[in-house]
Amino acid sequence: MGSDGNLLAYEPSSPIGVPPIEPAGILTITILDSWTGLSPLAPIEAYYRLEPNPGFFSGTADFQVAGYTEAITRSVPISVPLAVIEELLALLESTPLEVGKYKPLFSHTDDFPSIMIAVEGTAGDLEFATESQGSRHIPWRIGVGQDQYVTYADTPAQALDLLDPYLAREVQEALFELALARDQ
Repeated sequence: MGSDGNLLAYEPSSPIGVPPIEPAGILTITILDSWTGLSPLAPIEAYYRLEPNPGFFSGTADFQVAGYTEAITRSVPISVPLAVIEELLALLESTPLEVGKYKPLFSHTDDFPSIMIAVEGTAGDLEFATESQGSRHIPWRIGVGQDQYVTYADTPAQALDLLDPYLAREVQEALFELALARDQ
């Protein structure tokens, strides 16, 4: 807590840096954003796979909702400008890592998120993953090659926020409406 009573950003005493990520060395960026819990829409899954192209990264967004009954799915093409990917990588690189065991934060029942951002590159692989509840899903587990770390920063969530306009979430929202209408 600061002197004004507001929470201060967490600053680890000896942070470890994420290795540099060069856009030219990226083979794929994969994102999995899933949730399950007590809902007629559960489980909800969004799977994104992006590959490099000159000036942008492109791939598909695969959505599934209401898988406990009769799943509704859609797959659509997506594209992200290279400048946005570079900003995403800079955010991920700025994540302060700590040696420690990842333990997801749970504060209530029937709410089970699972989020993963994986960067496969020629210089090695990185994975940012969480099963923590809450709007920013802190803490996150980070894999750097075979090494495992933890972070209490929200930079992976910020990276997802940055990509959000390109992830065809409106398609997923339409699937929610279809599933809810079907169940009435």
